[in-house]
Amino acid sequence: MMTEMNTNNPFFSVIIPVYNVGKYLEECLESLLNQTLENIEIICINDGSTDNSLSILYEYRKKDKRVIVVNKSNGGVSSARNIGLRIARGEYIVFVDADDIAEKRLCERVWEEEKNTGGGIVVFGANIFPLKTVDNERWLIDTLEVKETVYDVNCEKALFKEKCSKPFLWNKCYKRDLIIKNSIWFHEDISLGQDNLFQFMVFPKADKVVFIKDVLYNYRCMRENSAMDRMRRNSEWKIQMHMLIMENVFMSWLGYGILDKYANELYTWCYYFVVREIEISSLPVEKKYKLLKSVETSMKQYGFVLQEEFIDLLESKEKILMSDDTVLVEGRS
Repeated sequence: MMTEMNTNNPFFSVIIPVYNVGKYLEECLESLLNQTLENIEIICINDGSTDNSLSILYEYRKKDKRVIVVNKSNGGVSSARNIGLRIARGEYIVFVDADDIAEKRLCERVWEEEKNTGGGIVVFGANIFPLKTVDNERWLIDTLEVKETVYDVNCEKALFKEKCSKPFLWNKCYKRDLIIKNSIWFHEDISLGQDNLFQFMVFPKADKVVFIKDVLYNYRCMRENSAMDRMRRNSEWKIQMHMLIMENVFMSWLGYGILDKYANELYTWCYYFVVREIEISSLPVEKKYKLLKSVETSMKQYGFVLQEEFIDLLESKEKILMSDDTVLVEGRS
């Protein structure tokens, strides 16, 4: 792994994982190099690209000393972001996806808000493009619209009250010390939804979270072979990743001492994040049942009491399976 740093005392560290995005990378980098706040470093982690992404990064490093290039073997977006965090020197961290575009005032506007409010996290609005891809993605549009508000106590409440608080990383700015001092890293075994888990780990540790309505980021929706694209095509993989995220959230919040405090909120989140995803999937009934039983086991392990809707769902699957005498229903004689 090779790392070259050319900047001094930046206000912001912009962290960009790069993997086979040569088609979009220049547009992304230009949007960052043209920021109205110039005191930034742009940390680009090439995660084993096989296209021309690395050569583009080297060209931009020659053009602007603020560009830092790390070249590593492929290990996934989480490992790339963790490397970026370890070498970042900015007071604030912004994560950018390499196929997206930052508005030119992103860093300046967030810097102003950080200085005025002292927010450990600043959440801002985002656009989606191209628009033709979002006809059936109303949830996505809603998620990126921000209602201006401030949380300065029990900041984890925002995860349940503000749609824009999760799942994405790139519509937020974080104080670097908030992440590093609390040893909050990306889970490298999770290949979908890392952003979501990160929010559940970092929000409870923040002293203040500020939500501003300024639209400062442009998200390229449903690029071919992106994680979002693969999620749409492989529901079982998506569900497995969601279950792993659920387990890690329960474990983290138990360690934080707030699992019981938010038991109702977490139960509702889990039901829609995992249980409903299993139910609406096109998976066979037997597979759905096994996944639901796994969720049941996990929830009971962490002290959750199953509610009627979940119990009814399990029983309906059992009845279907019991009608087929070739299928052994787990836990039933």
